[in-house]
Amino acid sequence: MAGERPRRRDPRGVRVSHEAGGQVELSFPCQATVVGIERDVELALARLRDLDRAAGIGFLAAGLDPLHDAAAVGLQLTSPRYVSMNRHFDAFGPAGREMMRLTASLQICVDLLPGPAGLEQWRLAHLAGPALASVFANSPGAPPGRASAASPRLGVWLAVDGSRTGFDSRHVTRPSAAEGYVAFAAAAMVIPRGGRGDGFPPRQRSFAEWCGEGADRPDDGDLTHHLSTLFPPVRARVGYLEIRHLDALAPPLLGVALAVTWMLLQDRRCRAETLELLADGTSWEAGGRAPRSRGSGPRPRDARSRAARVGPAGHGPGPPRIPAAGRPHADAGVRDRVPGPRQGSRR
Repeated sequence: MAGERPRRRDPRGVRVSHEAGGQVELSFPCQATVVGIERDVELALARLRDLDRAAGIGFLAAGLDPLHDAAAVGLQLTSPRYVSMNRHFDAFGPAGREMMRLTASLQICVDLLPGPAGLEQWRLAHLAGPALASVFANSPGAPPGRASAASPRLGVWLAVDGSRTGFDSRHVTRPSAAEGYVAFAAAAMVIPRGGRGDGFPPRQRSFAEWCGEGADRPDDGDLTHHLSTLFPPVRARVGYLEIRHLDALAPPLLGVALAVTWMLLQDRRCRAETLELLADGTSWEAGGRAPRSRGSGPRPRDARSRAARVGPAGHGPGPPRIPAAGRPHADAGVRDRVPGPRQGSRR
């Protein structure tokens, strides 16, 4: 592929696009039930297979490409954004290219509840991440350097620029979720926008450091670009959370992942009991190894069995709503809290 592939929508509202390594990305509209989303996914995949079978193209739902390396795949999208990201990640080693070109994930968007319940969702979405990643790991045939990870895809992500992936979860431990996310965004290293001919920023620095220099930049466009290049395991959006822990999955396991994620975050009793189980906290082990818990908290295998006891059985009616990805990008509250001149785009 040369340049950017246009995004397309099929008659059911499914948006089809591509990632930097040519991965096919499907974004689905909101549905009232998990079954509805599963049906849309199955229909979309069947349609894609029908269209591409004649061209000899096959699809594989996996977290990490088991057949190619990053050099063989190359950078398939060459817009300034991806070229700039590729250059930035190269400073941290080969994992950035592997992440951009070889990985694929299932991203689940769940409505954010108002008040304290929303804060519980935010905390639990992070705490449950290692267990969920372990349970739904789907990266067969991983290269030797990544084979020790429960999810080799996450092993790649853990080796990428840690200032923007947020796997240390420091921003989650702050009293205010909004303040924590703002601090995370401000501390992340800046990736130049590219394509503007001005080379901003001229050296590596965090967004907060750039704001503190008192110049005309960064501006509103710089902030928007910066927020779009943050890749935490849970991304804050306006009115919902984007859960990014899981490897790419295909039906029927995809439906199980959807139902478990919904039940953990939306069912009050299940959420409370799981938070109690994970009260000591969990963490992602550095070095790309298997996600694990720290201290006396449950390890992923224990958390898996305990979560099975907590839900979903016996907790009322089935999931009424799981919004799928596709809403406009907006990081809740961040734009109004990060300092710096943002009155329009100055060039």
